[in-house]
Amino acid sequence: MKPDNNPITTVVTRDVMAGREAEYEAWAHEAASVSARYGATAHTFLTPDPATPTRRVLIAQFPDADAARAWDESEERHRLVRDAAEFSSLHIQRASGLETWFALPARLPSFRLRAGSKFSQRSSPRTRWSL
Repeated sequence: MKPDNNPITTVVTRDVMAGREAEYEAWAHEAASVSARYGATAHTFLTPDPATPTRRVLIAQFPDADAARAWDESEERHRLVRDAAEFSSLHIQRASGLETWFALPARLPSFRLRAGSKFSQRSSPRTRWSL
C-alpha cells in the first residue's frame, strides 16, 4: 500500500463562550506552537464573522498523513482539546486536496471584469473547466 504523501489541512472551528475570547487566543497560539513540533508547516487564524461572532477558526497544514496522525494521537493535542472544552465547543474538518473545499453549485451567478467598468454579472454560470 502506497503511503499518503499529500499535505493534510486541518480546520478546527470552535464556538467560544462570551467573555472567554482571550483564553481562546492564548490557547490557539499554544496549539500552533505545539503542533509545529509534530510537523505542522503553516497556521492561519480566521477572525470572527459578524454573522457568527463567537466562532473562531484555526487552520493547520501538515506535510503528510503521518505528521497529521502523529499530532492527532499526541497527548499534547489531547490535553489542548480538554483545556479548550472549558471555554469552547469543537468542530473539525480535514481534507487532503483542494477540490474538497469547494462545492460546485448547480447555478450561481459568476462575475467577470470588463475593461473600464466594475464587475458585471454573467448571464450563464462558468463551466467547471473555466474555473
